[in-house]
Amino acid sequence: CFDEENIVLLCIGIRRNEHSIGFNSWDKDQQWGVETKIPLDNLFNNIDATIKVIVQESNFAIQIDRQIVCLWPRRSPGAIRRVSFEWDAGLGDGSLCSPLNVAVSPTM
Repeated sequence: CFDEENIVLLCIGIRRNEHSIGFNSWDKDQQWGVETKIPLDNLFNNIDATIKVIVQESNFAIQIDRQIVCLWPRRSPGAIRRVSFEWDAGLGDGSLCSPLNVAVSPTM
């Protein structure tokens, strides 16, 4: 997620070789902050895995398969202006390598 100044508000990195998911964002100087990692244990167990980012006033609530796995603080008050996805479908078998379907919904 990016704001109007192209500041990275949230980056989610699935790192299967480390068996973890990393969360990070830029600070006010456009440098990466301290990354938070959680293990992949009991996540992405379904073929149709879902990652949902719920935008709240002071943080992002990240859900994986309907389970909140991280509350990430919004380090910039800017509005979300762009969402970007990169996906490598050639890294093996399973739900993390299936075609990616993306839906972006406006905040209610």
